Amino acid sequence: MTKPIIPNTTVRSKYRKDLQRLSDFVVKETEKEIARYLRGETAKEFYTGDASVASQLRIGFSKLLKFLDKVIKEKSKLYAGRMVNRTDKESSHSLNKSVEGLVFKPAAGTDEFKSLVSANVDLITSMNSDYLENIKGVMERSIQKGGLEVSQKEIQASLKKEALKLKNKAKNVALDQTRKANTSLTQVKMTRSGIKKFQWIHSGGGQNPRSLHKNVLNGKIYEIENPPVIDNNTGERGLPAQAINCKCIMRPIYEPETA
Repeated sequence: MTKPIIPNTTVRSKYRKDLQRLSDFVVKETEKEIARYLRGETAKEFYTGDASVASQLRIGFSKLLKFLDKVIKEKSKLYAGRMVNRTDKESSHSLNKSVEGLVFKPAAGTDEFKSLVSANVDLITSMNSDYLENIKGVMERSIQKGGLEVSQKEIQASLKKEALKLKNKAKNVALDQTRKANTSLTQVKMTRSGIKKFQWIHSGGGQNPRSLHKNVLNGKIYEIENPPVIDNNTGERGLPAQAINCKCIMRPIYEPETA
């Protein structure tokens, strides 16, 4: 009897810390740049929509964006590669424990491995770039409004809101992508080892479980190459954890060939 493949929470935790470390750095550098325009004489000019201050802000932000873009690209490749590599090793470890008689080697170098790294690099870059664009918009609108309509309290509230959004994105990306990576790499190794079927196991967790996953797919056996519909609205087919925020897992069905 094989055992379910359960994603390693340590991998998820480490990935979340990596993403949060980068996001914290981006927020800190951005707020440091903005603080220059919210102090002393410059602040007075800022709040009256002074053209020279607006120009300084755009120049300062342009330099900041160029600097942060380089950091984000460098760190996103490092963190994404590290997460997928850790997931790859844990996936092999879980499969080796689940299926007796087979040895599952890492999938490093496969198209699926590279695709997972690339997808996560894009996600990390996108969420940090979105934050920077939103903050840039906040500051430009503040200059355009000018005068008594603008206050430091209003700007600080916007900064806090955007920083929280970025923090939550980092958390959600780490949770969702480690599950997806685990499923994708496990699928590669199972297929490569001749395992053609799996059992769908509903996680039992989550405040809003998908009725389809809980009441229809749970406990059923499916072919890896012909997975079930995982979203009735779109007709999308897939494996456990491939739908957004899906916490379901799979159990390999190993049917050794008989002589």
